[in-house]
Amino acid sequence: MNAPRLLCLAALLLAAVPAGATILSPAPPALAAPMRVSAQLTLNGGAAQAVTFSPRGDLLATGDGSGALGLWTRGGRPVATMQQPGGISALAFSPDGRWLATAGTDGRVRVWNVLTRSLRWTLNPETFFVTSVAFSPDGRTLASAGGDTVPGSGDSIKLWNLASGRLQSSLPGHGDVVTSVAFDPGGTRLASGSRDRTVRLWNLRSLTQERVLTGHGDYVSAVAFSPDGQTLASASWDASVRLWDTASGRLRAALQGHTAPVTSLAFSRSGAQLASGGQDRTVRLWNPVQATAAGVLDLHRDTVTALAFGSQGLLASSGGGDRLVALWGAVPRP
Repeated sequence: MNAPRLLCLAALLLAAVPAGATILSPAPPALAAPMRVSAQLTLNGGAAQAVTFSPRGDLLATGDGSGALGLWTRGGRPVATMQQPGGISALAFSPDGRWLATAGTDGRVRVWNVLTRSLRWTLNPETFFVTSVAFSPDGRTLASAGGDTVPGSGDSIKLWNLASGRLQSSLPGHGDVVTSVAFDPGGTRLASGSRDRTVRLWNLRSLTQERVLTGHGDYVSAVAFSPDGQTLASASWDASVRLWDTASGRLRAALQGHTAPVTSLAFSRSGAQLASGGQDRTVRLWNPVQATAAGVLDLHRDTVTALAFGSQGLLASSGGGDRLVALWGAVPRP
């Protein structure tokens, strides 16, 4: 990234951070990475676009640009491969691990039976492409997001009934493509991020917009709730990660360190770690409670498109055009 772009990103961040919020400077180069690569998977069909772990952590799912949906053991051994039309941009397991949803670049959402490897539903949210999928904590509802076939309509979040495969409701409000959706642990709220540079919180009981969180200086690319639901993380093309208090909507901290747009986020299952990946090809680890840097993982040769934590702190990262999915484990203490 050139110097003028870096200066522009810095100006956007400083101008948008309110008084009282923490601005975390980039991690020093000497900061040691607390994780090491335990396995590397090369996807043959296309760019590595999506990764997620099953709830029990025994299965890893990967999706690539050719539409290949792979299932692997947590150690990286192949289990099965399914194929769908178009590329896969995002993945989500149901809370019971029975179903696996895919977001398609062909504008379709597909729900697969993990045990039989068969397709249960093909859902049409009437979008040019689907960017994100997420299951509610009770497994009854699937949320999808993307870019509408009618530009500017803002109807890019859809809620689906998993028992019937029918559209349950839509959440209008965003002014551009919705890039990411996430349910809170209680299942009463949904967070969304958009190219309109906002993060929005939705009340799922009343199906109304609860809060609009502003401050990012560019596209919001990813959102994720902490396991306790008290913190919402958002990533942006302004090269920052922001931590929001979900009760008040107040910005807790702006985490700086990436030198290019941030494209992916994931909380560890304990909530003690937050991982972010970006176009600078790095994965950065943070302590979200203290809002401090915890390490940098440098392996990929392309944008880090997706991140997912499994059980026992195992982290998966996908590197887009390098077709690589890396599995990271904690470095044993001496």
